[in-house]
Amino acid sequence: MAHDGKRTIQSIERAVAILDYLADKSNGERLTTLSRELDLNKSTAFSLISSLEAYGLVSQDQETGRYSLGLRMLHYGLAVQNHMDLVRDAQPHLEKLSALYGETAHMATLSGTEIVYVAKAESTRNIRMVTEIGGKTPAHCSALGKVLLAALPGEQLRALIEQMDFTPYTPATITDPARFLQELEDVRRKGYAYDQEERESGLFCISAPILDAQKKCIAAISISIPAGRAVQHNIDAITKSVLETANTISAQLGHR
Repeated sequence: MAHDGKRTIQSIERAVAILDYLADKSNGERLTTLSRELDLNKSTAFSLISSLEAYGLVSQDQETGRYSLGLRMLHYGLAVQNHMDLVRDAQPHLEKLSALYGETAHMATLSGTEIVYVAKAESTRNIRMVTEIGGKTPAHCSALGKVLLAALPGEQLRALIEQMDFTPYTPATITDPARFLQELEDVRRKGYAYDQEERESGLFCISAPILDAQKKCIAAISISIPAGRAVQHNIDAITKSVLETANTISAQLGHR
């Protein structure tokens, strides 16, 4: 099947149709009505809604037999809301950090073995790091990736390390898993990470974690400096500024 020009799996499309339908039914709906309204065979509708119920996406009132959205949907909704709040709250601080040094500042989250840029404040200089919101970069060769990976529990981190190909993008890229794990241990100890021309020759980055009220690392911020200008800056001072910015954003999220 196709949707907006993209191929989709029919069973998933039908499941989403059920969720969309129930989202508009504040009092829930019975299976018979739901299957008729969505033009689904009753046995197909029952099979789909039973699977959704098993995963907490749908719940059934045992007295009325009506189906409604489950509590897991609330969890997803809150996660999206938190993400939107995070970008909104972080943006002015990224812009302030960028303006302070005239360099590009980013915020990213982890997606498997890659990082995803979710916010940025771009440098106005001609020579600068060029990225797009939604763009991805391998985590093993970026300061942002090191910070996000260093915050993971041991078992989850080891699983991701096994999936990484450790492509050597520059001579400085860390390609040995054991050495990379040592690097992450150093990041945990210091509380920040450097990318010393490991993804792109001529680019130096500094990153620090964003923590929520439960002390969980939910994102990371960074500042990216062309190596030619890095020597003109006081790296210790910039590192301190990145950490202070990260702490300020974390405080807005309830971290203490």
